[in-house]
Amino acid sequence: MLDHIIAEARQRDYHMLSLETGSGAEFEAVLRLYRKRGFTNGEPFGDYKSTAFNQFPHLKR
Repeated sequence: MLDHIIAEARQRDYHMLSLETGSGAEFEAVLRLYRKRGFTNGEPFGDYKSTAFNQFPHLKR
């Protein structure tokens, strides 16, 4: 599913794909997947507020 989303974003010529997720052991598997696909942590976006719990992985072109 993630590969499909990335491919669609590239086809639409998006310059950045941003996600919001949590922190902690239960999120490590998905965070590894995001990192493997090139996402790096960044700043909050939209109406999201940064907390000690959430993270904001971004994939830039």
